[in-house]
Order: sequence, then structure tokens, then C-alpha cells
Amino acid sequence: MSDVTSNAQVQPTGVRTPLRGDSEGASLCPVCGQRPLRGAQTVCSPRCRVSRSRQRREQARQVRDRAILEHVEAIRRLVEGEGAR
Repeated sequence: MSDVTSNAQVQPTGVRTPLRGDSEGASLCPVCGQRPLRGAQTVCSPRCRVSRSRQRREQARQVRDRAILEHVEAIRRLVEGEGAR
């Protein structure tokens, strides 16, 4: 083994999310609206992260469904228009 000495020090506190902006005027979690956010947090908990993800997927699904319905309606109008000739 080598005779390497290390001067590394272990901090007695845990690792935290770095502060960003004004920590005194912390905003509340946009999902539950109950807990204040700290540092670079965008949601307060894993539960809120999952809930936000589900909301985003549902919104994307609704946008996709509307686009599909618009296409179906356009096809229906084309078919009905050609059938009348």
C-alpha cells in the first residue's frame, strides 16, 4: 500500500439543494400549494412530482386527441363532398 495521507474533511451536515433567488420569499409547491419550495426545487415531494408528470401527460394526450379529431373531421368532409358529386 502507498503512504498517501489525505487532508480531506467530511462536513457534519447533509447535502442540500443550493439556494437560488430569494429564500425568504419562497414560493409554494405549484402542485399541492402547501409546502414552500427551497433552492432549485420545482415541486416539494416525489408525490407531487408524479402528480405533475401525470397532469402533463394528460394535457399532451388531450392536445393529441384534439388534433386527431380535427383530422378525422377533415377526412369526413372530404369524403362527404366527393360522395355528393
